[in-house]
Formats: sequence, C-alpha cells, structure tokens
Amino acid sequence: MHRRLSQALNGLICVHKPQERPLKRICRVLAKTLAEEASQAVGPIQRPLIKLPYVESHESGALLVVGENEIEDYRYAPLISGAAFRPEDIRIEPLQDMETTSTGVCVLGVNDGCDELPKLMANSWLSEYRLEGLLGFERVDNRLDTKVNIRAPFDHVNKFMMSKFLARLESEYRKLAFHTANVDLQSEEAFEMARKGLPRTQLPGQTIIYKLELRHFNPPFFTLNVQCTGETDKFMRLFVHEIGLSLGTTASCVRMQRISQGPFTSDHVLIEREFNLQNILRNISLCRRVLDATKLDPNVVEEQEKDPEKEAETQRREIIDALFLNQSMKRDEEYDSLQPNWPRNYESN
Repeated sequence: MHRRLSQALNGLICVHKPQERPLKRICRVLAKTLAEEASQAVGPIQRPLIKLPYVESHESGALLVVGENEIEDYRYAPLISGAAFRPEDIRIEPLQDMETTSTGVCVLGVNDGCDELPKLMANSWLSEYRLEGLLGFERVDNRLDTKVNIRAPFDHVNKFMMSKFLARLESEYRKLAFHTANVDLQSEEAFEMARKGLPRTQLPGQTIIYKLELRHFNPPFFTLNVQCTGETDKFMRLFVHEIGLSLGTTASCVRMQRISQGPFTSDHVLIEREFNLQNILRNISLCRRVLDATKLDPNVVEEQEKDPEKEAETQRREIIDALFLNQSMKRDEEYDSLQPNWPRNYESN
C-alpha cells in the first residue's frame, strides 16, 4: 500500500490560490494533508519478528545458548520510526510563483512532477489574466519606506483613447513575437504562421503579450483581459502603471486574477477546503489527462476561445461591485487588494 501511494503521488496538481494567502503556505498545507492522510491510509506498519538467543548459565559459570526467542522488532514502532509519510518527504513546487496579493489558477508539481516543471516552462504556455485598475491613483514607496499616494488628473482619458492605445500596444507585441521566433514579417513563413495563429517565442521566459482587451471602462475604474506568456506578477503590475503613464496620467493595478495557465483553467482547480487525499489523487489524474489531451504546436500560439455563458456572467459583474467601491467613496479610502493588510514597517523593542 505504501509503494502504491508513493507511485500515485507523482505529477501535477491544479489549485486555486486565494488572495492574501502565500503560495508557500498552500504548499505546506498540501504536504501536511498528504502526509497525514496517506499515513492513515497505510495504517500502522506491521512490525517484523526477529530472533534473539536465549542464554542460560552453566554449572561452570559459562553462558550457553539453549534456544531462540521471537520478538517484535521495535525499531519499526511508530514512536521510533515515525509515520509512513512525513511532510518533509513530499516535494511540492509551483510552476510559476505568485505574489501574496494575487489570486487565481496555480499549477504545482508533486514529487517527481517537480522534475517536469522546467520542461513545461519551456513550452511557453499562454496564460490569461484579469487586471482591474484605477486611473489617477498610485501608491509608491519613498525613501522612508512608507507608502505615498500619488494622484493625477484622468478626465482627459476616454474609452476610445484607451482602446486605441491598447490596440497599438498589442500590435507592437505581435511584431515582437515574430522577431523572437526569428521569422521575417515579409516572408511566406510569417504568412503561414499568421494563418494558424501567432508565433510561439523560442526564448523561454521571454514576455510576450498576445492579446489585450478592454473589458470595462468607467473612470477611474477599468478592467483588462490579457493573454501573455513569460510574465510575472511584478511585470503585470508595472504594465498597468505604464499604461497610465502613456495616457498622460497614473494607473494602479488593484486586483490581479489568473484565469488560466496553459491548458489549465478554473474548471480543473481544487480550493483549499477540498484538500484531502482522495481529491488530490483525482486531481493529479485529471491533470495528467489534460496534458495528454493538449496538442501543443511548438511554433504557433492559438488564441484561447471564450465560453459564451461564462463571458456573459463576467460582463454582468460590475467592477465597482467586485472592488466593493462606490462613486461617493473618498479617494483616501479606495480599496487596493494588491496592498497587504499587514504593515511593512516593524519596530524593534
């Protein structure tokens, strides 16, 4: 049973990372849950019997072996050898790190699955993000390591202006995609690639944005859907900031949600309250089937298709409700989910 469980606990697992929950803590909770429930499933180890000589004294004073006694080998007792599985023995590593304030789909490697993560990263999977931003407002760190609020006028920014800028920015990134794939834009190869999709970058870790879409615009609030590869949470936050600067104002990313990571979407995730041995084993099997069914073109990236029902539900969700904001709220009280609730300054006694 121990060997079968050890073989089954290898692969990928897809989880949902909640906001204000460090990814390392989720990995520790997973490892602890697996160790405890796997040890219970295996049950106590049956201690083997060992033979010890039975010795009696002779009349001459010498010791003679007159027989053997069989006793249990207490070296394998639970209080001595420990549980069958321990959290330290279970490796769990993320495919891509996420900041504490971010949320969404996260793919983790379990035991031998951790060795497959570099190979998966080289595939340059396409990830989709929902970025919720705020125009004319930004928090920055000054030299005293305190947050300073920066405000700028944003009345001149309209939906047409932002959409036009995003379309131009998307076009520039698409040109960069052909450049990183070593394809001439005037060649027949570029035409054939464009018919299928967009060229996949041949440089692992290269950040390419394949699609930018303005989903909601109600100044100062706006929402972007971004499909990209090679990104980091810091890049996405700075990306929103640069959009604000390019429009003649400032912008701050107040909420970041990863909708999908490669072939894995919210349909494949486990939430923390579902963490148990049975669900984790089922999720590892599900992730294995998803990978087997994924047909990856090493040269072309296909844009992800949308589910009409999910799209309609997303459109009905107003960003003000999502951020718990209202128009009468004071600017000093604006909500920013990417700012941790705990302070960054620690005073020593």
